[in-house]
Amino acid sequence: MKLMMEDNRTEIVESVKRKFFRKFLKEISLDELNFLLQLPVCIKDILLERFQQSEDKEIVEEYFRKHSFLSKVLMKNPATFKMLELIYTGENIRGLIDRYSFNTPSAQALRNRLLSVTSIARRIIKAKANKKIEMKVFNLGSGPGRDTIEILEGNSYLTDFVSMDCIDIDSEALEKGKELMKKKNLIGITFTQGDIVRLKRRDEIDLGLIIGVLCGLEHKTCVAVLKRIKRSFKKGGIIIASNVLKSMPGEDPFMSYLLKDIIGWKLVYKGIEEIRQIFLEAGYEWEGILYDEPTRFHGLGIGKVPFT
Repeated sequence: MKLMMEDNRTEIVESVKRKFFRKFLKEISLDELNFLLQLPVCIKDILLERFQQSEDKEIVEEYFRKHSFLSKVLMKNPATFKMLELIYTGENIRGLIDRYSFNTPSAQALRNRLLSVTSIARRIIKAKANKKIEMKVFNLGSGPGRDTIEILEGNSYLTDFVSMDCIDIDSEALEKGKELMKKKNLIGITFTQGDIVRLKRRDEIDLGLIIGVLCGLEHKTCVAVLKRIKRSFKKGGIIIASNVLKSMPGEDPFMSYLLKDIIGWKLVYKGIEEIRQIFLEAGYEWEGILYDEPTRFHGLGIGKVPFT
């Protein structure tokens, strides 16, 4: 009996491996295998096959909504800051789906992106501060502004030379940012509710961050957004804008599939050359691109507002 059970288990495992490779054209990882094997059989089978009936997708969506806080908040609002906070901190991670999601390469890439953004921006700000040059930094579409807060954490002296403003349309996200800043005993960050494409400020920004905002937008819309906010920058001002890269679905196709087909979050993956072209079409000088090392799922394009 024990031998028969082991044989059956082996057969199930091999079947999952074959179906996964057939659907995603990639060998299944141990984490992916363990995740799928712990799902109810009907959910696992639907995920590994094409949706055979219209209700198949609804069955999986309902299961994810019921058993995953992360899925529930994303299905309600793909742009919510709550997803990023969950992925950044790991707080309240519970249940199979959320534990798996938190440990995927795609989730790690978001944490790596946070580290890269803060490192790059802090380096630019420190270079100015060391020369006692004052500057204005805007985080556009900031959510709670965790990256802005982490730039100042352990570097509070920078507030003598820099003013920082987090701008977002979501008042709840901004309140969360104020709580984070208070918890870390920081000052020097203003939280402003507003639409970043309707900023009335002119020739004011020395350094602008626009992180994650472009990820769900098509090429033409990205150009329009960057072009619209450019008027708020000083001549010579620097913008750092991130976009999710085509490497993400290539390296982590299963999570990309879950986000698009189950959660309903349609990201627009772009190549490096396309990101460069977006900056140029929007009227910026291209300064290069950095990444969420070492995952490289996100490109951090860097542009400069021309002096002429």
